[in-house]
Amino acid sequence: DIKILKFKLPKKGDVHIILSNEEAFPFNNRKEVRLYVGRDLKIKNKRSGKIYEAFLRDISISGAGFIIDDNNDLKLKDFLHLVFYEPKFDKDVMKIRNIKYSLDCIVVRFEKTIDNKTLVGCQVVNQSQKILDLIDETTSNPKKVENSKEMSYQKLKYDKMAKNINKKK
Repeated sequence: DIKILKFKLPKKGDVHIILSNEEAFPFNNRKEVRLYVGRDLKIKNKRSGKIYEAFLRDISISGAGFIIDDNNDLKLKDFLHLVFYEPKFDKDVMKIRNIKYSLDCIVVRFEKTIDNKTLVGCQVVNQSQKILDLIDETTSNPKKVENSKEMSYQKLKYDKMAKNINKKK
């Protein structure tokens, strides 16, 4: 039995609580530390030339996962160019700036989620030093690692439950 409860919290907005009799276990295909990113993402499909907007869930040294609307032309082995922005504090000007990150990858898996969305798994083909530095910088900070691990674990639990809900339909 899975139940999804929706609440509206002051200053936070809508939140969802997922209740289940089953315990969810994280599973990591990539075998590396995944950095939960949670940012908007622009995707260019090199095969079709189409550009999409999606939600970048996580990145690692060897891969990336994002959630996209089902209405797309992505296929296994498509070559994609991903671009996202990460806010960073610039000490020189005492301001937060959005730093652009990009990576090239190949689609290796699809997984349907709820609300007409698809989780897409990609294998990175040309990892940039900038992305490696972002992963290293975040994973070397224990507080950021815990936040990223907790967010990734929560996402994995959500993904498993969403998959179970889809199976029951």
